[in-house]
Amino acid sequence: MNVDSPPVPGKGARPRILVIRRDNIGDLVCTTPLIFALRERFPRAHIAALVNTYNEAVLSGNPAVDAVYAYEKGKHRGEKRSIISVYAGRLKLMMSLRRENFDYAILATPGFEPRSLRLARIVGARHVLGYTEPGKAHPSLDIALTYDRSRNRHQVEDVFSLLRALGWTARRRRHAFSPTPRIAAREPRSCRPDGRGSACGIRAPVAPLALPHAFS
Repeated sequence: MNVDSPPVPGKGARPRILVIRRDNIGDLVCTTPLIFALRERFPRAHIAALVNTYNEAVLSGNPAVDAVYAYEKGKHRGEKRSIISVYAGRLKLMMSLRRENFDYAILATPGFEPRSLRLARIVGARHVLGYTEPGKAHPSLDIALTYDRSRNRHQVEDVFSLLRALGWTARRRRHAFSPTPRIAAREPRSCRPDGRGSACGIRAPVAPLALPHAFS
């Protein structure tokens, strides 16, 4: 299946959608516009996010998300936790997610991300939306957009543009992000005490954080 004929649900549908973003705090912040747009496009959908324990606080209290699932990376484990227990916990989470019967998994990254694709396959989503490399096909990525590095766009635009495959375009909008004390401590340059920050490389108020998007 190619992007010219993707299985696009109607606005009144109730798709079960899993957004996967396994990177750093600022990267997940840059994914929130996509999440808000999904909620606006599919108000009756079940929208969940698969993230990691390092960045999960970004989505704390986000009204557009029904559930947040976080796995622990080996490098983030505590001193008293073994690597075996980390991977055992991840396997348990993946098996739990398989029972959620997701209709769509969205690989919310700018460019092809094989590790996120692997997670989507393990979860067993019926359809997987994401970017692919020019000239390459990935059978398990059935809604694939070719990633064009030459456009040199900000990752906010790249990630948000994935929604075009689901029949969605957007104009300028604002989204909120209120950093928790833990996030502020980890990302001091993004969450400055004076309310100014540089999350996602965009200098803007962090609470709320203005993330402008202009798509024609």
